[in-house]
Amino acid sequence: MSEALQTNFNDVEAEGRIMLIKNPLGNGSEYYGRFNRKMVNTRTLIARIQARKAGTNELNVQQIAGFLKEEALAALRNGEAVNVLDLGTFYITPKGKFNGTNFVTKDGSKPLQVKCTPSLLAQSTVENILITNISVSEGGIKIRRIFNKYTELEDGILSCGKEARITGQKLKIGGKDSGIFLCPINEEGEISQSQETWMQCTHITENTEKTLDFYIPDNVDTGKKYKILVRTAYAGKNKDDRKTLLQVLSGVVSIEN
Repeated sequence: MSEALQTNFNDVEAEGRIMLIKNPLGNGSEYYGRFNRKMVNTRTLIARIQARKAGTNELNVQQIAGFLKEEALAALRNGEAVNVLDLGTFYITPKGKFNGTNFVTKDGSKPLQVKCTPSLLAQSTVENILITNISVSEGGIKIRRIFNKYTELEDGILSCGKEARITGQKLKIGGKDSGIFLCPINEEGEISQSQETWMQCTHITENTEKTLDFYIPDNVDTGKKYKILVRTAYAGKNKDDRKTLLQVLSGVVSIEN
């Protein structure tokens, strides 16, 4: 079982976490890093602009952002590289391996892809982040992010009847009694022990070790707080189901129409 070194930091508006995961193929002292973060979208950035710049017209900013997006995509379609607001450069590059006789990848996939190189300005903004907390955890089933695919936000609010995403590790659903469940919580934040009150999310659109995409049932009670329980007996390809279920609880979420 791999070991993970977890590092938290805070800034004025958000918090993140650096996880150093022990390399199982190394000599015992090698780690690779993963940065877990919250994601903000254009609407969030515009809301922050309004909070800091009184009198900003939201519709005007939204329109200008849309124009920039359209022109950036048009430039890429023309085969041009695009420097976006001096934050980074999007550019086109070949991908995969080619057979040497024509411009087709060996696996038949599309031969071009877009990559982005961050600018020195963007790189310099993270140089002074202070690490405030370090913890060590063993590798196992984990939930790292909960993302509302409908609103594109990670604010702990999921949309009734819409798609959500959980990312983490060892999440793949499989085996008897496995599933994704919405579990009501009490005032102390504990889930109900009566499994009859749990609501299973049966419509799963992506089911991998790292990602679960699923729909929130449209008949869920939107007046309650929940924790999401992921439970699985999956033991990997060509293996029997686990005899003991792996399970993990999320933080508190709410459901809105």
